[in-house]
Amino acid sequence: MSSVSAAGTLKSRFAAFFGAGVPAAFSNKVALGAIALFFCAVFAVATFGGDFPLNDDWSYGETTRTFLNTGRLYMPTACAVGFAHIGWGLIFAKLLGFSYVTLRISSIVAGLVGAFFAYLALLEIGLHRRESLFCALVYAANPIGVNLYLGFMSDGPALALAAAYCYYLLAALRRKSFKLGAVALLVLLLAITIRQSIVILALAAPAFLFVRMGSLKQRLLFAALFLLAPLLSFWAIDAWLLMRDASGHSLVDHYAAARAGHGSYLSAFLKTPLEQLFKTTAALGVVGCYLGLFLSPMLISLLAVSLLKIKRSGAALSRYRPSAGRLVWLSLALALFVCGLSAYYELSLQHALMPFCENVLRITSVGAQGIMGIANPILTPRQKMRLTIVSYWLAVVLLTQLFALLFITGDSVRSRLAAAGKSLKAALTGDPERFCSPQLLAVLICCFAAIGFITVETLVRCTDRYYLIALLPTVLALAYFAKISKMRFASPFAWIVLGLFLWYSLAAAQDYLSSNAARWRGLVKLEAQGLKSSSIDGGAEYNIMRDLPIYASHYRGAPPRDSWRWWPIRGEEYIVSFSPIPEYDDLWQEKYYSFLTMSEHSVHVLKQMKLNK
Repeated sequence: MSSVSAAGTLKSRFAAFFGAGVPAAFSNKVALGAIALFFCAVFAVATFGGDFPLNDDWSYGETTRTFLNTGRLYMPTACAVGFAHIGWGLIFAKLLGFSYVTLRISSIVAGLVGAFFAYLALLEIGLHRRESLFCALVYAANPIGVNLYLGFMSDGPALALAAAYCYYLLAALRRKSFKLGAVALLVLLLAITIRQSIVILALAAPAFLFVRMGSLKQRLLFAALFLLAPLLSFWAIDAWLLMRDASGHSLVDHYAAARAGHGSYLSAFLKTPLEQLFKTTAALGVVGCYLGLFLSPMLISLLAVSLLKIKRSGAALSRYRPSAGRLVWLSLALALFVCGLSAYYELSLQHALMPFCENVLRITSVGAQGIMGIANPILTPRQKMRLTIVSYWLAVVLLTQLFALLFITGDSVRSRLAAAGKSLKAALTGDPERFCSPQLLAVLICCFAAIGFITVETLVRCTDRYYLIALLPTVLALAYFAKISKMRFASPFAWIVLGLFLWYSLAAAQDYLSSNAARWRGLVKLEAQGLKSSSIDGGAEYNIMRDLPIYASHYRGAPPRDSWRWWPIRGEEYIVSFSPIPEYDDLWQEKYYSFLTMSEHSVHVLKQMKLNK
């Protein structure tokens, strides 16, 4: 064999590995079965837990318990409204009996339903089944998302309904159906009764103007209803939450504080627009870092395919839009500017490195880290710098594709209107789908509205689980860009990356549950010795569950331990911690095994030394 033919064979094998997809001939049943299999693995991980709350889910859990026992709706600390969320938990509590294990099962089922709808939504935009399955698994296996499946936080059911909304919205636009549009609206309203921030997805209403169904007047009326009904629901919920805070029905005024934070941001923007624009652009880069990590299997695969098939992808984009090449370069320049400015602000001015929220890799600290010590060691400065570099690199890839999709779509609409010599009203009256794909418009609006919202959230309070609201819209946007550029990203290489992603999410979730189970075993043993809970600091969930009014307390213990806690305590004669603490003796250790580190760890049950004297 000549060297030329050998090189050609090697190149073709390399390209096949990165670019060839898994066999196309598999049914929706197989794809949905694969998603269900992943959630069976999540359920298996859930068996490492027990009947105890996690993170802030005690608030919704105790609301469910109270309603089940008394029929009274009492939310002690709700910042999100949570109505339908409580109803979802009640269904499972009625069937299986109330426990945090039961509520955990309800969250896993909600996650499964959301993943199914994500898969169906991807099919609706014309993606192949294997690629729809790949994207749905990337969405479902997000490590923060998997962590939420194992508690009773309101994010899970809200995101499941948001996924259902995306499906029905895209189905209504594709099938030109007012009935499916009405279903999408009802699902959105239901989602808003869990987390009111999902109202931003109602901004996709103008997409109905570009569908060939009914008269322009009918479409205008439906689009207005589609937008106004969620906004009115949001206004009513906002008034109710403020009333609860003002009347003392909430232990802590979480919602009022969050609302004040957003108000401060808007006020600062009006006073110093350039400074706030600088900070907002930097925050957009942070959002890109997190979404880039969350979607790394898709982005790495798309980048590999585009490098190998750049001519074919470029030709596909050029056929879709002659000026696409120039717009892609413009998008790359804008993405580099956003990420460069963000890196300068975060690294040089704020002296911060990824993960900025300290939650992505340290899964045990997802949300509120409410126990002394740290289960997973903090990354070294060198490791954090490497993670920051990788995150910003992924952010550039992500933002380039999103900006390119936006610019190409805008340029296409502008040029088609100019060529037809029509006004927008005339175009909408005639054949509106010639000028803009309603599905693409809906995806773009949902994606950029969600990213805009979480960008502001990053400035007000950086919490990475809030970023999940933008996850599926961003997946849909990336899938759309891959579709028009004819990039096939469900390659064997991509499945290998996805497999590592799945393993990390499941292993981190097992580490999280096992460490908390060890904590609660130690606490139960302390109580079995006749000790009062008021003398024990068992972490946020334990302290609050044993004494609910303590949540409004500002007592954090004696120095220096008061600076280590964010959560309130009554007493600290005994502490359950992930690490030893000065001035405390080790009574015993509760062991647990972590799949994340493939090693055994300990939770320390500690007693104050002065009690021994």
